Amino acid sequence: MDQTLRATTAKPSTGRRIDVLYRTEDLAEIRDLLDALEAEGLRIAEPVDDPPDEVPLVVLITEAMVRETDDDTLRARAQHYRDVLPVSFLPGAAPFFEELSQSLVRGVGVSATARRIATVALHGGQDIVAWNRLTDDAIKWSESRATATTSLLRDSTLPDALRLLQSTPAESSPHLATVRAYVTESSTALAKRRRRWGTTIACVATALVLLIAFAAIRTVDAQRARTAAERADAIATADRLSRDALRLIGADPDLPSILIDRAIGYADTDVVRGAAAAVASATWPHSSHRLDYIPRDVDAGKTSDRIAVTAYYDTTVRVYESAGGRLLGTFDYHEDGERGGGDGRISPNGSMLATTERLPGPIKVFDVDSGARLAEPDRWRTPDDRMLGWWDDAQLLVARGPRLLRIEVKTGAVQELLTVADDAAVKSASRSPNGDHLAVATDTSVLFVDGRTFAIRGAIEAQGVTEFQMNDDGDHVLAVPDGGELTVLTLGETAEENSSDSYELPAREIVTLDGLFAAVGHQAGELSVVSPTHDGRNYTQRVRAHTAGQVRVDRLRSGQVVTVALDQFLRVWDAPDSDQLGKPTAAGMIDPSVRMTDAFVDIDPIASARNQIRHTVDDRYAVTLVPGYARVFERATLSGSEKRYFFSGLNTDVFLSDNGKYIVVVGKDRVRVYSFDDREQFWGEVGKSELHGKPLPMAIGMGKAGLAAVSDDGATVVIADEKTVSAWHMSNSTVDSHDYDPVSAPVVLGAAPDGKVTVVTANGKLRDALGAERNVPGPIELGSGDRTIAAGEYLDPGHLMLVTTRGELIELRDGKTRIVGAIGTETKPFAVRSAPKEGLVSVMTHSGVMVLDIRRGTVVFGEPARGRALVTDVAFTDNAAGLVFVTEIGTVRTLDFADGPSTGIRLPRAATTEEFMAFSLNGGQRNG
Repeated sequence: MDQTLRATTAKPSTGRRIDVLYRTEDLAEIRDLLDALEAEGLRIAEPVDDPPDEVPLVVLITEAMVRETDDDTLRARAQHYRDVLPVSFLPGAAPFFEELSQSLVRGVGVSATARRIATVALHGGQDIVAWNRLTDDAIKWSESRATATTSLLRDSTLPDALRLLQSTPAESSPHLATVRAYVTESSTALAKRRRRWGTTIACVATALVLLIAFAAIRTVDAQRARTAAERADAIATADRLSRDALRLIGADPDLPSILIDRAIGYADTDVVRGAAAAVASATWPHSSHRLDYIPRDVDAGKTSDRIAVTAYYDTTVRVYESAGGRLLGTFDYHEDGERGGGDGRISPNGSMLATTERLPGPIKVFDVDSGARLAEPDRWRTPDDRMLGWWDDAQLLVARGPRLLRIEVKTGAVQELLTVADDAAVKSASRSPNGDHLAVATDTSVLFVDGRTFAIRGAIEAQGVTEFQMNDDGDHVLAVPDGGELTVLTLGETAEENSSDSYELPAREIVTLDGLFAAVGHQAGELSVVSPTHDGRNYTQRVRAHTAGQVRVDRLRSGQVVTVALDQFLRVWDAPDSDQLGKPTAAGMIDPSVRMTDAFVDIDPIASARNQIRHTVDDRYAVTLVPGYARVFERATLSGSEKRYFFSGLNTDVFLSDNGKYIVVVGKDRVRVYSFDDREQFWGEVGKSELHGKPLPMAIGMGKAGLAAVSDDGATVVIADEKTVSAWHMSNSTVDSHDYDPVSAPVVLGAAPDGKVTVVTANGKLRDALGAERNVPGPIELGSGDRTIAAGEYLDPGHLMLVTTRGELIELRDGKTRIVGAIGTETKPFAVRSAPKEGLVSVMTHSGVMVLDIRRGTVVFGEPARGRALVTDVAFTDNAAGLVFVTEIGTVRTLDFADGPSTGIRLPRAATTEEFMAFSLNGGQRNG
């Protein structure tokens, strides 16, 4: 067998050496793993006859290797190595080295396999096993010293234990101190056994009296020390697992949640809380189910929990009672074509399964419960049939050349729905969720069809569309044409008004979630939620769904999304829909790439540079939608008048007073303040004030650094950047301004009715517009390191609520600062909103939104961020019983605290044996 290594693509490395055995002919299949090993800092070399003890042999086993060699040959090549690491590229374990732990690439993915190999290369596989065994013995000894139920090391095993104390697994182990004490105690005991007894009985008695007195004191100290050590051990383990979870975000759909779940069990630390928020915001709650075959597609019953999964390399379709549930039957679709590449569609009620070996090709229909194949379709099926899915529980939708047919499977009754041009053929069809509309695809176009009369309403040119979904209004189709980029086809009033807009988002399959959002499976193993009907290109979030590509997706009856891909996993997702992502106001959704230039899009939300929301009057709330837009809507319906709109221009910043009574527009040469008319329930010209001048260049509207706020009486507007603070007094048309040095970014701005303004900077300074500057009062020192101020809220001149970059929530009141809560590190907070009377504080972060009860020290509500549907502001409802949200894409939603906090992290599955080993999941002292 030829194991010649790459000569032209291998990267030079000075890292830990591993020897790799593989067939050169398999290079295309294994190249990704070789690259991943080099990315882990490993130096790949050829196998040799006299390897150093610390160098492992990695054997890359492919299907071709299994066919062309045998176990004895590989063992002969591996006999000189102390550690042998077999890696299987097969669907399961390889028939070689079966007594060893194999890495299954198709099971855990390339990245996880490379990390496991790197761990063994660094620490030594046998040393890891020996160290873990020694650690277990030491922990048992430590826990049972008082009863002496665990014996010390024997003299024959002591030398190996001393060597392991100097090994690399020991260096990174959280149990090093416990093991060292165990080995030291064993060594001392051995020395005592060998020592001659040369003392008298009296001396021994005296010594025992002293020893007993000393031991009584030492036992108490030891118990305290052991408790402290176990606590420190648990914290170290929790933080280590949290950092591993952060590192794996975007690389594996399950491991970040598994590691965080484990970390939470060890200790509650700032690192754990921050990592948990980050992990929750980077995925969706889901469950994972391992399949013993490679899936090609999945189809879910619309009124049943049953699903059908088509296998990739055989000719079967498996039907399950539910996603992840019991297997009901395996059905073979093979007939006369080449094996593989078929399709299975389950009827809406799950009673029948229709299969086809190819498209077009003969159709088979099975009774799922009995497993029997129905004979009736043999009378009506033809080789030209293209199975498109079920119309209802009894009829299939079938294309025959240019004709679209609806066929009763048991009687063969055929209804022709429509016929396209004679020189065309129907390739696919999609019904709107409400059944009122139908989209039909040919090789060159997509037809918009009335779902009741089947009259063609219009057509849009689109090449090679086979995957698409139509919305309930019948005017949008979300499609994947040739080239694989997600595209929105919109039917206009006339052919000239038709449009085709690309998302520039590679896609594989689409399924509608509700009237606003759809889920999209991607070729590269990702899953996303998009909004096809607003501003053309909105997508909210992409998450890692599988470690391998070709994600196929469908919607379950429960509303959840089910996916399969080449990594042999079936996953069930709580994909976010409009209940969590919100609904657009009359201004529609916001696509920053459409409404603002690139310079504006990159501005992080903070202060006025974000969509804001405030309560105005009765059940109405006002929102600003940057740049320049504002709307008023009813909380009960989340709707407002489309005829009542506020727009000040794309080059302006708009923001609201805390009480919702005033809206401010800052432009290039003026500041305008409009008051809210309670009767009209909107902003009007009555009571408008305007002050001309040269405001600081704003973040929104000009892409600079200016932020602003307005007093609750609308009389004073404060504008600040990293250098300057200015106060615009609307009542007497004057402006106060002062420049500061050194510069520091403003993070909190406020103005009082008496015209005095306050600006808090990131470095912990309080500034006004007249030149006064002082530190934020102690005793807590703020403004540097991880206590840089990230955001906050101005409540009144002497009352501020601040949050630091490390996630500490700090209240400044009565001239003193105190810590009132913590949200965790790495969350990146950017805004704070309070309900002081109820003691509630909401903190908005890039990882999500959290509400804390600072009087009780509890978390009232927490919800992870959802990509571009990031919550940028909240308003507390009456008596602080809930929240009203606005998001970065301009959607709004409500929530009552009585519903409880949203589920952030769900354990998708149990950790595998390999994962336990790779991440040392048994380390530390777990809580409880």
